[in-house]
Amino acid sequence: MTSARSSGPLHGARIMTGTDCSDDSPRDWTDYEGNYVIRGVRPGSVIVTIHLSGYAPELKSVEVQAGETARLDIELNKGAVLEGIVKTESGKPVSGAFVDATRWRGAGTLGLRAVTNDEGKFVFESAPYDTFEVTVTARDVGRVVSMVKADRDEPLSFTVPDAPVGIGSDGRAVLRVGETAPPLSMTTLDSKPLKLSDFKGKTVLLDFQATWCGPCIAELPHLVKVHERFGRRKDFVIITVSLDSDEEALRGFLEKHEMPWYHVFGEAGGAQTAAERFGVNAIPALFIVGPHGKIVASGVRGADIVRKVERVLQDNDPT
Repeated sequence: MTSARSSGPLHGARIMTGTDCSDDSPRDWTDYEGNYVIRGVRPGSVIVTIHLSGYAPELKSVEVQAGETARLDIELNKGAVLEGIVKTESGKPVSGAFVDATRWRGAGTLGLRAVTNDEGKFVFESAPYDTFEVTVTARDVGRVVSMVKADRDEPLSFTVPDAPVGIGSDGRAVLRVGETAPPLSMTTLDSKPLKLSDFKGKTVLLDFQATWCGPCIAELPHLVKVHERFGRRKDFVIITVSLDSDEEALRGFLEKHEMPWYHVFGEAGGAQTAAERFGVNAIPALFIVGPHGKIVASGVRGADIVRKVERVLQDNDPT
């Protein structure tokens, strides 16, 4: 794995096989000499997708013969910075909308995601100079799919319908009260393995947010109050899933604000997978999972968060 500009080796690039982003796909990361080895690849024509921050993603195909080792040398080019805005039909900017770019060249492996800020703006930092599909999904306004190309001077602009919808960023229905919470396997910022199933018998407040999201920050005092009132109980847990892209900024935010509960961040921590499995289409998004693993509340905001948690704990108090 080398840089097309300098011809030097590239360290830390992720090489993934398959036509979709899947945790089960054979993959590897390049070492300091730019080398990688992927084992367990099925024979035949294999799609290989390469990601490295700051560089344009690349997609290649290679023929793999049974019992033999295939070789694929790759050069990466600098990525395009692609900016855009999401608005409603009436011209109102949409904040907290998910902008996903996964499909390109016939595969679902592009793996770009951004979330709009309070002005409805978003940025893809490392986009390919290629045509790819973008899906924009936002709470209570709608969903739109469009083909775009990164070699452009003007920002992208997406207009979503004003009609409300109930679908998540991956097209699935948003999880609703009474449904069983999907399994989650995550890692906290302090490297603690965390599974939702570990908290069977407890009430879990699962909060999806980001430090740059104004409405998320507005909810913070209510989450702090919940922790102050119920955080010492053995039957209650708070997990914040951060959809930030800057770990350093997140850690600085957590140092500034007193939030002494579990925090999950980034792809390695399982944040994006958690958001997809819960059908999160905008933030903030809050779910309360009851002791039996079913969702007992969602979409709770403001002072209602404290009241709802108290009610759920009372309803499930064994005494």
